[in-house]
Order: sequence, then structure tokens, then C-alpha cells
Amino acid sequence: MLEFEKNYFKDEERDGFVVNELAKRNFAANLQMFSDVIDICERHGITYYIFYGSLIGAIRHKGIIPWDDDIDIMMKRDDYIRFLDVADMELDKSVYRIFNIYNRPDWRYHFTQIASIKEVDTSNEYLDRWHNFPFLVTLDIFPFYCIPRNEVLAEEQLTYVKAAWEMMEYAAALEDVENNSENAELRKAIDEGIDQLNSIISYDFKGDETLFMKAGIVYDRICRMYPEEDSDYYTSFLQYSQNGYKVEKWKLEKSIRLPFENIEVNAPAEYDTLLRQIFGDYMIPVKYSAVHEYPGYKEAAYALSTMLERMDIENKQKKNAGKCAEEMQNKTAGKKIFLYATTIGEYMLHSERVTEKIEQVIDLVKSNDDLFLWWIPLGVCESQRFFFDRVVPDFMVRYDKIMEKFRNDENILLDESGNIESAISMSTCFYGDRGIVETAYRETGKPMMIQNYEILG
Repeated sequence: MLEFEKNYFKDEERDGFVVNELAKRNFAANLQMFSDVIDICERHGITYYIFYGSLIGAIRHKGIIPWDDDIDIMMKRDDYIRFLDVADMELDKSVYRIFNIYNRPDWRYHFTQIASIKEVDTSNEYLDRWHNFPFLVTLDIFPFYCIPRNEVLAEEQLTYVKAAWEMMEYAAALEDVENNSENAELRKAIDEGIDQLNSIISYDFKGDETLFMKAGIVYDRICRMYPEEDSDYYTSFLQYSQNGYKVEKWKLEKSIRLPFENIEVNAPAEYDTLLRQIFGDYMIPVKYSAVHEYPGYKEAAYALSTMLERMDIENKQKKNAGKCAEEMQNKTAGKKIFLYATTIGEYMLHSERVTEKIEQVIDLVKSNDDLFLWWIPLGVCESQRFFFDRVVPDFMVRYDKIMEKFRNDENILLDESGNIESAISMSTCFYGDRGIVETAYRETGKPMMIQNYEILG
């Protein structure tokens, strides 16, 4: 297991971007997975290079780009094939999964992904393994295959690659529609097209592959059909078929070692030429330029939040049935009730600014004599306190302080009863986080607005 200094997991500003506690734990989990893959490569003499955005991070930030949340590496044809052969034996199946077109019917990508076994897991065992990061951990491995030196063969291969990709797109579309007679004919035509392409490479299918898997396997096999000795160029064929991207073999022959957070990694010695070919001036930071939403674990955080909110509501209702509704009737004195709801999902995603935002909202509402604030914080349930203290310990210290501060404030109602129905029915308007209260409030038709933690002050 990698070791990290305790201060590594504290909020940190990098290039004007705050990497918070949860993001740091994501970094650590990614580095752990990367380290495990590096170990396999080194023991089997397999060459890998950190690549794409992760290579930019290594050069520009000496680590992960602050607003990125995964790691990309590449392997040349022979190394990639050997890695796939050994990874299935080397990687502990109780910890890791391997995703690619050969083993996953819904895999829609041209690369292989190493992934942890769970999308969300709050168990001590999972947290121990992934440095207290409770969500999916992934590492993407991009194969760089060979373009044949013979121009006629190269043109033929590219034609076959494009045809196989088109078959993949048709097959993927058919998986989402009804299997009627018209679509059955189309499936048959695609299957025949795949078989025709397969006659070029003669792959022996197992027999249980879906139509899309067959198309994807044929695509990959055509991409890898020429050996390295018959080529002067490597390429990622998806890019090559779109814009002609290719890399001279000599540019991927020599490697250098680069610091990357708390480990060292292999990078191509010609990194500057390679990065400029793809990104132009890569030394100019462009925030949120990844192909997926940042952070990639956002929806998983919301899913976990919903589960914890329900748990929190049930636990509180058992202890405090009806309590806050009675208290509210005594406090409002004809004022309009401003319902404010905050949730654990947003706490985790924005832990560096949550308490400041909460204080600003409460102080603003309190300054308006016509409004009375009813605050419902949800998700930090007692039975899961151990989890929060592991994942976002610094935030929990700040959270406890702000809860204690406003729990004793007579000018607001901090509702810990779990009686959200009364809050929704008695309030005039809603402001707050995405979650159970927000979802229920939409049904009322009353004014509401979702809280934006990017806006302070």
C-alpha cells in the first residue's frame, strides 16, 4: 500500500483551484491503482507511459491536474497485448475488475479500464483499500497499435477499421430498440458484415458474445493486425480515423522518469512534441477540459447522499415525531417561512466551502424581518458517523461547530426531527441542495432555487 503524509489529504489550492478532502482521497485511490499496475508492468517487463491529460499533469503540476480525477496511460501494441494476458491473473478479483470489449457487453470504448469492484462502498474494508475514498476508482489504458509501412495495406486497414466502427455503432443502436422483424433483418445484415470483416483476421469467437461485442472485438483485432516490425508509426485508431493522428515509432522508444504526486512514473522522453501534437500549448491551464463531467464521482456522491438522507430521516423521525412542527408554529409569528435544505452529497463534493456558504445563507435570511429560516440538514446520520470522520474529517470538525452555533440560535429553526412533510407544507419557498427535500418540494409548485456552492458572498 502507498503511504501518504497526513497533511496530503487537507484542502489545498493548486493553480487557483481548491482540491478538497474528497478529491485528495480520489487522487490517493487513483495513485494506489496506478502503483499496482506499475508493479505488474515492472515484474513482467511491460512498458507503459503516462499519457494524455495525465502526462500534462506530470509535466505541468508534477501530479494529477487539480481539476482532473482519473489517470490515463498508454501501451504500445505488444506491451498492451501482454498486459491483457497477465493482468487477469495478477489483479486480485476481490479488489479489481478489468473492462474491455472482450468481457463486458456494454463496454463502448476502444481502451481497457481497470476498475475497483464497487461504484459506492462505505465499508471499512473498501475504505482501507482505497485510502478512504468510497467511490469507483478507475485507470484507463489506451493501446497504440501499428500502421503498416506498406501504403496499400495501410489504406486497406483504415477502411476496415472504419467499417468495423460503423458496425459497432449500428449494433449499439440496435441493443436499445425492440427486436421486431425489421430489426431482426438489420441484425442479420450487421452480423454478416461482422463475419465478413472477421474473415480478414479470423478471430475465434467463444459463442456467447453479443452483436456489439463481436463488432468491437473485430474492430480491436483489425487495429492490432500488423506487428511492430512492419510499421513506422503507432496510433490510437479512433483518433487516426478521425483526424489522421499518428506518432513516429522513435518518439515512443525512450522513456524518462517523472515525479507524479508521491510516486515516480514512466513518460516518453519526447513528451513535449507528443503533447503539442495533441493539445498545442499544453502549458496553459484550461480548467474542466476533460471529456467527462468533473468530478467523475458526482452522481455516485448524489446516490450515496440519497441513501444516507433516507436513513437520517428515518432515524430522526423515531426520536422526534412532530416536534419541529409545533416549535415552528410558536416561532414564525406570521412571517414567511424560508425552507433551507442541505445534504451530505454536496457536503462531500464542496466540503471546502460548505460551512461558509451555510453561514452566508442563514445570515442573509435572518437580516430580512419578513422571513423565518427553517433549516433541514440531512445525511449525517449517527450510525454512519464513522464514515464521515474517515472520508472528510476536517469538514466534520467545521460542520459540528456550525451545527452547535445554529442549534442554539433562537432566530432560526434547525430541524433535526426528520419531519420533512411539515416543513414542505408550511414553508413559502425553498432554497438548498439537490436531494430528497428538493425532489419532494418540486411537487408543490412553490418557488424554489437550487443552491450553487460556486457562488459565495
